Amino acid sequence: MDALRKVTLWVLMLVLFICECMVMGIFAVDAGSAEKSIRKALDESEIVSELVMESLKANSVNGAAIYGETIEELAESDAMTDFFAEYISNGIRESVYGYQVEEIAYGKLLEAVDKGIDQVNAGGEVQISSDEKLLFMSAVSKAAPEMTEGIGKVISSFETTAGGDAEEVSSAVEGKSAIASMMNPVTRIMLIAVAVIVILITTMLSREDGRVVLRTAGPTIAAVVLYGALALRGIGASSSAADIFLNELVKNGAFAVAAAGAGAALIIAAAGTFYKRRAGRRENA
Repeated sequence: MDALRKVTLWVLMLVLFICECMVMGIFAVDAGSAEKSIRKALDESEIVSELVMESLKANSVNGAAIYGETIEELAESDAMTDFFAEYISNGIRESVYGYQVEEIAYGKLLEAVDKGIDQVNAGGEVQISSDEKLLFMSAVSKAAPEMTEGIGKVISSFETTAGGDAEEVSSAVEGKSAIASMMNPVTRIMLIAVAVIVILITTMLSREDGRVVLRTAGPTIAAVVLYGALALRGIGASSSAADIFLNELVKNGAFAVAAAGAGAALIIAAAGTFYKRRAGRRENA
């Protein structure tokens, strides 16, 4: 009977670990695709200037546009950051979650460029004349389809990368990723409910030897370590601006859930310690 109890406890710990990995994977995608995370990734990479530059070159407007430092200054403006953060966030919501979002028209892009140029001029680092502004606005208007196509590729890459990292984290226990099909709220609630039930059963079965904290908080700590490692190393070597951008999104999401998971592990450990002490007092009474 004792052997059966131990086997059952190991199975429950494995189930809890799998649930923790899945739940943390889902919320890592949430955190990584949030506008705050996207803004941070935009700051860390040069993806905006790269997208603008490549789109302009693709439309053969090299001689009519303003390049170099001006593009970099424009890409770092609040107006352009706001536009790309909203556009990418909406795109990810549609791609990953299946939400129907309103497409941002090219007019929004031109409006962002217009405001961005004014902000660059106000900063005093670079000055763009009215004639240069008109030329640049015309160039961007022609390049807009290629620019939005480039953003679309980045969004698709994030969906693939997020699923791939979740698969890497959970492959040791389930052999495949279920993250892509688990983004709906009902699935999240079910996974959390299963985790809570497993913790309660594990707690009850651990009364005999008192290893409540180890068996309930241990799987959570293991999941935290996995996502903490992912937050530190990201998705590996990064070369292009798009790679750096995606790497930052993954690291931001992994760090957020690792921190939240560490807090959850402390709560579970505290609850397990309280239960153990209370059970001990009852036995001694």
